[in-house]
Amino acid sequence: MQQNILEKLASLPPEKRKLLELMLQEEQIDLNETVILPHSQDRSVFPLSFAQERLWFLNQLEPNNPAYNIPLAVRIDGRLQLPVLKQTIAEIVRRHALLRTVFATEADKPVQIIVPEIEIPFSIADMRGLPDTAVQQRIAQESQRIFNLAEGPLFHVTLIQRGDEEHVIILTMHHIISDGWSMGILMREIGLLYSAFLAGRPSPLPDLPIQYADFALWQRQWLQGEALETQLAYWKEQLTNCPPLLELPTDRPRPPIQTNRGARVNFALSPAVTQALHDLSREKGATLFMTLLAAFQTLLYRYTGQTDICVGTPIANRSRSDLEDLVGFFVNTLVLRADFSGAEPFSQLLEQVRETTINAFANQDFPFEMLVETLNVSRNLSHTPLFQVMFSLGNTPMTSLTLPGLTLTPLETDTRAATFDLTLAMNESPDGLQGSVEYNTDLFDPATMERLIGHFQTLLAGIAADPDTAVTRLPLLTETEWQQIQAWNDTAVTLPENHCVHHLIAQKAAETPEAVALIHDAEQWSYRQLNQRANQLAHYLQQQGVGPDKPVGVALSRSPEMIVALLGILKAGGAYLPLDPDYPPERLVFMIEDAQPCLILTDSQVVESSLSQVVESSGSQVVLMSNSQIVELPNYHTIQLSDYQTTRPPDYQTDLDSLAYVIYTSGSTGRPKGVMIPHRGLLNHNLAVIDLFGLTAADRVWQFATINFDTAVEEIFPTLIAGATLVLRGAEIPPVSDLNQIIADQQLTILDLPTAYWHAWAHDLAHSSAALPDCLRLVVVGGDKVETEGLRLWQKAVRDTAVTWLNTYGPTETTIIATSY
Repeated sequence: MQQNILEKLASLPPEKRKLLELMLQEEQIDLNETVILPHSQDRSVFPLSFAQERLWFLNQLEPNNPAYNIPLAVRIDGRLQLPVLKQTIAEIVRRHALLRTVFATEADKPVQIIVPEIEIPFSIADMRGLPDTAVQQRIAQESQRIFNLAEGPLFHVTLIQRGDEEHVIILTMHHIISDGWSMGILMREIGLLYSAFLAGRPSPLPDLPIQYADFALWQRQWLQGEALETQLAYWKEQLTNCPPLLELPTDRPRPPIQTNRGARVNFALSPAVTQALHDLSREKGATLFMTLLAAFQTLLYRYTGQTDICVGTPIANRSRSDLEDLVGFFVNTLVLRADFSGAEPFSQLLEQVRETTINAFANQDFPFEMLVETLNVSRNLSHTPLFQVMFSLGNTPMTSLTLPGLTLTPLETDTRAATFDLTLAMNESPDGLQGSVEYNTDLFDPATMERLIGHFQTLLAGIAADPDTAVTRLPLLTETEWQQIQAWNDTAVTLPENHCVHHLIAQKAAETPEAVALIHDAEQWSYRQLNQRANQLAHYLQQQGVGPDKPVGVALSRSPEMIVALLGILKAGGAYLPLDPDYPPERLVFMIEDAQPCLILTDSQVVESSLSQVVESSGSQVVLMSNSQIVELPNYHTIQLSDYQTTRPPDYQTDLDSLAYVIYTSGSTGRPKGVMIPHRGLLNHNLAVIDLFGLTAADRVWQFATINFDTAVEEIFPTLIAGATLVLRGAEIPPVSDLNQIIADQQLTILDLPTAYWHAWAHDLAHSSAALPDCLRLVVVGGDKVETEGLRLWQKAVRDTAVTWLNTYGPTETTIIATSY
């Protein structure tokens, strides 16, 4: 009925049509709200549609950008009649006025002007005898064609001759006059018209009652007043506080101005997974589009960690029957938002996405361009507003083209451009779902996109297998990546049989007895001195009952005796228990009562502190270390360590499974929790650190951490096993402003710092002219999250140096660190 009304209106003289419109208005019938009226034949200038206007402005910013080209390439096998093909193209251009349209400005506003006649460029390229790669290059070249919107034409045809009965036709159009649906219309009309003209018949297609310019005029009139208030209210509510940027991990920093350089990667899903996704969609009352969208948003959530995910999707915007056969830029964009804050099962997420999609499609008429303006979205030249990732499931009616005596095969086209950071396009085929990822090459590498596709395929297979799995638990890694992780974690090494860390340190003392092992202020200890004193202490401790798996408390101030105590306890077969004098008394009481140390080693500084009461009331034997003397409390019985054997290590029965040390952490309940580390873990970690740090006897390592933190283990024992020098810092942590001087004075090569201290140092370096001393080669940072700003400042400070930065992480239970980067 609407078609008949349009045809009758079009046949009326202008004065009668105006009279009819006035009569309808008197009856309070607004024909513009229901019917798109054809324009009078003498009118040629029209406003742009909202979608065209946005594209026109983008073209003003980048007039030579091929990102908005729509190419189509088809191989034609058979005897092609070139005159008939040209006649076919000419008739299509006559039918669709938009193909004869150029764009200009009037009164500072963009307008589209219909040209009565225009000759569409029709290039013929003889590529007979040339390889297929040459044809592919020509297709890519045509896809990059630059159009001038003001001069036109915005439609170009290239015919490549490969042989007498083999051709390739390339149709390239600017997006401002076309969309994906339009390409399907073109292919259908080419088939009908070519067949008719080849047989000498007239066009079988009726004239179009309206043109795209009529739609643009109607859209401008319809979107005034209260016409779309309901839809606007929906989008305002739906997109309130929409995140400005989806922070995908990129391979390069985002350029300050968005670029459109792009590439594409294709992939396929198996028929089995495709069928399972269809079955899941039917079971949940969803469409395949909804299921794939929910899966894609899950992938983005897992990649970014953001719980608020906005994705754009194109919609044909041809719900009116009078628009279905028109070539033009009708497509609208909808923003579909998903909330992952609940980390629910995928099946529940699908319900959420289903509801969001239904509501969005019910409010699809509001132009995206108008929405951006209405919401007053803050603009950033580095990315698109509201969303940066697009998803589509092919619904373009690309009818298979049948021509008499000809076989046609679509060919791959690539504009080498990307409108968004990422676009995932899915299409159904008899062999299963086919997909392609178009990506911005200034942000991502090809290998990154290949991994993303692999993760998406794994995710979809996991969803098909068990849709009730939580979105946080669905599989992502491919089988190859699992094997890679297993290989990375195959870190098992053959440990020296019946050799613990103190054995290896003793071995180093035998090899280089006079090498400097310890430095503390002006005091230096050789490996011979350290090993002998540790042997003497070990003999004494064994006499006091210290043996395998028996903890010995260590409440010593920072000094060489602290290192002697740790080594002596291990040599005696015991395990050391750090007791920080600065800890609150109640924490120390709990630790001592929980661990039940058989003996506590301390010194005069600690005895004079508030810790003395805790230690003395513990029930454990308390021994005060003072240089070469042992003073047993409370009776102050003094023993000379020189009375004990220095060269012969004590006898013991410890092995790699015996306890080496106990460190108390905060615990998940808030109560301190004792973590027991065996010699096997200690030795394995020490040998790994020597390799990771590249430790050699030439290194000088700063011993920064208190022994109550296991970082001290990483500083002390690997250094001594490697025959390097351990430099103990003073009792007070120095200000970061003094650190460069300390490094230079002590010729330190390796620092192992807590994150907070390193952050402060990085900021200090960035705001001073001081350069890092040349002796420093490695800085290890761990214990807390590293700030991006700190890294930026650090990179600036070390850019002209050879200093390596290493970030480590691991819970105490894994023996200090589990990962490093």
